[in-house]
Amino acid sequence: MELVYIGLLTECIVFARDVFSSVTSKLQNEEVPISTQTAIKSDQVLLDESRLKSIIDESNLHFENLLDQYTQTIVSEIQRLRTQDAVQELQARINALKTLLNYQNISPEIASQLVITALNPLQVSLEIVKIKLSDLEDEKSGSEVWDFCRIIGMSTLIAAYGYLGQDMPSLRVELESEIRTIHRNVLDEIALMASKGEIPWDEIPYLLSVNGIEDLMNLYSNLKNRVSSDDSHETQTAPNPQGNLSSQNSRSKLQILSVNYGDKGGKFRKDITDIFQRKVLGKERLVCIVTNLLCGGDPVPGSKKMLTVNYRWSGQEFTKEAWEGDTLHLP
Repeated sequence: MELVYIGLLTECIVFARDVFSSVTSKLQNEEVPISTQTAIKSDQVLLDESRLKSIIDESNLHFENLLDQYTQTIVSEIQRLRTQDAVQELQARINALKTLLNYQNISPEIASQLVITALNPLQVSLEIVKIKLSDLEDEKSGSEVWDFCRIIGMSTLIAAYGYLGQDMPSLRVELESEIRTIHRNVLDEIALMASKGEIPWDEIPYLLSVNGIEDLMNLYSNLKNRVSSDDSHETQTAPNPQGNLSSQNSRSKLQILSVNYGDKGGKFRKDITDIFQRKVLGKERLVCIVTNLLCGGDPVPGSKKMLTVNYRWSGQEFTKEAWEGDTLHLP
């Protein structure tokens, strides 16, 4: 898997996790009587209108990131255009749902029916996207983009049904199964790359859970970068006998100058420059989720941490910050 895609996939699984939490929170608290009716009533909705609109806006951001970042790695112009067409069709269906929510001065019953009329085309759109992507010459890229679209599309469907007061356990089970399959596939690739002692076996159940997605993907990214680094060392005709990372890093357009991780104020911050220099060795970009596992431990237990990266890109120096749990994109 491309590391760019790993970052995007992680973000969309976290998005699905947040949707699950939003829809099921009232069910778990037994605040809402589940009804077989479709009329929107304030005491029956599992998810209110403002939250549904927010989820639709978030789904749009994920699609834009997919089109902006991942399609850059697709070499064939025809394949890139077909991928964009498929993703934008699904995006348009989701936007149509938000348009219906913006209608003013209509009764809850009519609003409910309007949303219902948008759900079937959205589900059909998912199937159309699947067919279009399965027909790509590069089956691997098509499969990866389909995973992304399915997670975002089904999460939005679950949210929309929640707005109608309907729990859809079958959809949730299907989506959770899809996410577990992705977790297992990533873990299989990790097993192929890892050396003895690199896999935290006691953490496997957690890494395979939806809450462990960030750490699982960071483990994958770390191993991928290590393998790439090892490969680049093997092909060097004149290796650096001192193993100076800054000297080796200078061969790349992306150069890590300094990195620290800890509390925002700076009182408890940890220097992890060497970790990130190894991660970008020979690379021109970096995408990763900021977690304690990635950053070599928790310098301030119980507090929200921030990562600060000073780097050079094509001769110019920049600084980027990312909170714990956010995705860092360099450059």
